[in-house]
Amino acid sequence: MSTFKRSFHLISQLKNDTLYTKIKKDIDRGVIFPAVRNRKMCFYCGGSRPFVYDGKFSTHRKYISLLLSNKDYLSEADLINPRISKSFVDCYEAVIDNCQKYAGLEAQGVSHLYSKYSYANKSNKTQGIVVLDIEVAIENEDEDYDNKQDRIDLLLYSIEEKALKFVEAKHFTNSELWSKENTKPEVVNQIERYNRQIEEKSAEIIAEYGNYINIVNTLFGLQLPIPDKLLPKCGLYIFGFDRDQQTGRFKRLLRDDGSLEGIKHYDKGDPKKDVKIQTLWNYVTKE
Repeated sequence: MSTFKRSFHLISQLKNDTLYTKIKKDIDRGVIFPAVRNRKMCFYCGGSRPFVYDGKFSTHRKYISLLLSNKDYLSEADLINPRISKSFVDCYEAVIDNCQKYAGLEAQGVSHLYSKYSYANKSNKTQGIVVLDIEVAIENEDEDYDNKQDRIDLLLYSIEEKALKFVEAKHFTNSELWSKENTKPEVVNQIERYNRQIEEKSAEIIAEYGNYINIVNTLFGLQLPIPDKLLPKCGLYIFGFDRDQQTGRFKRLLRDDGSLEGIKHYDKGDPKKDVKIQTLWNYVTKE
């Protein structure tokens, strides 16, 4: 059985890294979302993960171009004496820009929520409910990021209640939301699988997010309280539909036929506009 861990012991070393100075400014603005993993820190942006730190920074090769140039088009002559980037600091802005180009609709939609309501975003004035973690793999946590595996999109945290709540997110176009009338879509099986994992590892998850909060409090100078409970079952956040879709396919195949019976969910057409995290919390935790 896999072990769920949230640990990181290189705080001083990370703070002294030149690249971290740039990243920290974007964390404060909500551009970058930092997340503790097992013995490493991950940094997310726009639905992708541009940087990982485990004693040194790394990025995926698809996000980086070592050739420094202001030109959109290059000739062979430009390659004779090229200017080459020799550090992540030099090409930081390009990496951040490129990583957002690779994110899908669903990842982009989720990023609007976790950027605005990040626990580390200094411009977040609500501070009632925050996004504490994203892309949480309760099982197989040590697997490579690019491997296909279960990852719950959002972990919300009520600071006042000291309560954790997992939420899966689905764009309206995701095929896992849809099935024939009067049959259950794949998302139901997915949520049920998450619910079993949450129940089986509840005590472990609470303890590890206590570690997580101690780490980020030290790293970012925060004063988040330690969680003392994990609310049961995984909520569902559905977004990316217009009014016609909401009154048509959505109503017929998800609401009226009871496909999502037993799953607490929040539905929002445009994830960029007026998504209130308190409203999301209320919908996925209501009795």
